[in-house]
Order: sequence, then C-alpha cells, then structure tokens
Amino acid sequence: MNPKATSTNKHVRKNITTALEGALDVKVKQTKARNHAQSLAQQAVHDGYDVVAVLGGDGTVNEVINGLLSQPNRSAYEVPILGIIPGGHANVLAHALALPSDSKKAAKAFIDHMQSQSIRTIGLGKAGDRWFALHAGLGIDAEVVAAVEDMRKRGFPTTPGSYMAGLVKSWIATDRWNGPMTMTGVSHDDQHVSIDKLVFAIVQNTTPWTMLGEIALQASTQARFEQGLDVVSLESLSAQTMMRIAGTLLTGRGIGDLPESTVLTNLATVTMTSDRPVPLQIDGDLIKPVTSITFASVPDAIRVFTPVDNP
Repeated sequence: MNPKATSTNKHVRKNITTALEGALDVKVKQTKARNHAQSLAQQAVHDGYDVVAVLGGDGTVNEVINGLLSQPNRSAYEVPILGIIPGGHANVLAHALALPSDSKKAAKAFIDHMQSQSIRTIGLGKAGDRWFALHAGLGIDAEVVAAVEDMRKRGFPTTPGSYMAGLVKSWIATDRWNGPMTMTGVSHDDQHVSIDKLVFAIVQNTTPWTMLGEIALQASTQARFEQGLDVVSLESLSAQTMMRIAGTLLTGRGIGDLPESTVLTNLATVTMTSDRPVPLQIDGDLIKPVTSITFASVPDAIRVFTPVDNP
C-alpha cells in the first residue's frame, strides 16, 4: 500500500484495509520509499504467499511486478498472483484490465475475483532487465514525464492540465527535427525492420497508452497483452504534427493513425540506439537517459485477478 497514492487518502486506505482483513487472510505493508514495493514483493515470493495485491499507481504496480519476477526463469505459476487496487493518478493498467477506477470499488472487485478465482495470464515487456506492463517512451514522451515530475516536486498537483503544460514545455525545449534514434526490430515470424532518425518512440505492451482523466489516450490501438510489442515512432515534431496529435488523442484515435507515424506491431524484440543520450520512461516512471536499450516481449509472464469476461 502506497500511503502517498494520489487518488486515495488515509480514510479510504483504512476502509480498504478493513474490507480486505474482513474477507481474506492478509498482511498489510506500507511502502516507505522508492523501490520499497519491489523489495516487499520479493519477500512475499520468498515467504510463499499466494497473492500480492497492490494499492497504488502504475509506478507502484510496476515495482511490485519487478519484485515478483526478480528471479530469472520463474514462470507465472511460480510466483504469487497479482491483484491491483488503483490509487494513482492515471491507473492505466487497471483501465487496460477493465478494473474499477475507484479504489473502494476495486478493492471489493479484487476480493470477489480472488474468491471466484477469476484469473488472467498476461504477457509483459522487458526493457533491459526491467519489466513493464504498459509501455516505455523515448524522447518527448519521457521529457513530459520529467516536466510533470518537476512540477509535482515544486508543489503543483498532477492534473490533466499539468500534463498539457509539460507537453508544451517539452516540445519547445526538444530538438524537433534532428532525430538521434535508430530502431531495429524482429517480429515473431523473424521479419527484421529498421528505422532511423527518430525523435520520438513509444514501445507498447497493451492499450491504452495513457489516461488523461477519464479519457483513454492511444498510440497504437492494436497493442495487446496476448501478442508482441507495438512501436509508434515519429521522425519530426513540427507544430502541425503536434496539433494533429492533440486532435487525434482527444477524439479517441491513436497517434499511430497519423500519416507521419510509423507503426510496427507484434514485435518479439526492439532495440533502440541513439547518437546522444535520450530520456526514457517505463510505465510512467522516469529512468536515466540511455544511448542503447533492448525491449523484449515475454508472453504469459504473470497472473492477475481480472473480471471473468476480460479477454
């Protein structure tokens, strides 16, 4: 349980804890710092727990996934099943799994899914040695995350408006024309692809790309947990392109629908190299800039509690 989760408060967390303790044999742990959720999940695997549930945002969920799968070559059936009770700002993974966005409703749904054993096995992505459930972004996507994080540290709330402000700030500051990145990919049927001079790339494991309040924003609309990785990339970020991106996002279509975009689907591996360090975000958390990184699709990586009719 992340006590700093942005869409919960002390009262809500107490009610959720009471509900869980009334229905399940549960031990509640609160995170104390960055990466603490990962170490708690690792300990849960070591101690033989059946289930690890997480109340927090996508970043906390990502830490838990990395803790559960920290030992190499563990199958999904050798680690605890994951339960998700969204408590962050965007809660993209909960949306992708058709879970309630309200924390209290999601806690009740988790209890119901656990008691009925409503379980789905999903594929994940790996960025180097780090797991991700949603996406990784290089270039302006990660720069927006950095800008929003900077505003949050200065006391501004995380809102749709702060993301739009971060987007404008990052677009003004970025090199919009001289793309430093080259992408090479291999599909599951061993087809090789390569694109260079990229300024922007999103590597997706599922859809949506992110959430703006209740609006699901799309990059590739074809990304699915059950297939390989999708990549949406751009070779320039002109003002005209940015205006089209904004219009596309707000109409429910994807960035990949734009004529400027290149979309590759169902890739087994993706390698990005860059002439200079480029910022990187993974599941919404900023990572140090990279000049080279390889992403891989890992099918049937983890089990999660979801609605029984969730595909």
